[in-house]
Amino acid sequence: MGTRRQPNLPGDQYVTVRDLRFHFYDWGGDGPPILLLHGLASNCHIWDRVAPLLVKGFSVTALDQRSHGDSEGTAEGYDFANTVADVKSFMEVCNIQRPILVGHSWGGNVALHVAVKHPEAVAGLILVDGGFVRPRDEQNRTWEVVERDMAPPDLTHFTIDQLIERSKEHRWKTMWHPAVESVLRASFQVQPDGTIRPRLKRERHMEIVRALWEQNPDNLYPEVRVPVLILPARQGETSQSNTLSHMSKEATIAFVESLLFTSRTIWLEDSIHDVPLQRPELVAKLIVQSANEGFFKIEHDK
Repeated sequence: MGTRRQPNLPGDQYVTVRDLRFHFYDWGGDGPPILLLHGLASNCHIWDRVAPLLVKGFSVTALDQRSHGDSEGTAEGYDFANTVADVKSFMEVCNIQRPILVGHSWGGNVALHVAVKHPEAVAGLILVDGGFVRPRDEQNRTWEVVERDMAPPDLTHFTIDQLIERSKEHRWKTMWHPAVESVLRASFQVQPDGTIRPRLKRERHMEIVRALWEQNPDNLYPEVRVPVLILPARQGETSQSNTLSHMSKEATIAFVESLLFTSRTIWLEDSIHDVPLQRPELVAKLIVQSANEGFFKIEHDK
């Protein structure tokens, strides 16, 4: 599947790519490379519970994308052309050769674009409840509606401790884990008065949303020449897609599958969108299982 740079001791690492300082966590490991990409307004710690379960069979790296986590950002440049160039250049600088790209949420869309733009650089794709995010649907959803619905919440009146406690009491009440706290702390900067500001500024967040709105992934799927493992999350028998309001997620995935050369879909039942934090054992198991079965060794003629 590929090779990677000489291993370092597991831990935080920094590298300059395209004149920006990028942070990544090198989990070490032994075997073919896996590169983990987080979703919008998240960071590499979304993988903190999955990555340790992969290192016995893979060399594992989790990247903070630009303006996320501890990576630097720019005032603009958050379209797919730039995020793809970031990932490809990062792989070159760090000598990560032909990894399996694993993308969660928006990270799945980034991984999809990388595979289409640089098919020779990727051994396979794993889309963890992502890769089919497209806010514009067939009902001609306007940008104004998308801008309203996908704007980040204003949390600037919270302290980081208040935000963590709120998360424990509400969204993560029954599933709390220290890794959730790591994601939250890496997503915000603490101001002198103790309140927080998102590391991904609102205008940059919305530039990414705009890129999602402007893309048409339907044109990308037929161009993918590597095997794609799709791991969509759902709760209950059917799941309404929040990216295609007129279609169920089941219909969306079936349509995506029809456009891909080689794909396998395994539904993550009783799972939330942030399934890498909720059910890491399941996510890791399916990744390892598919690799061990030779799914990512399939070659296609261009």
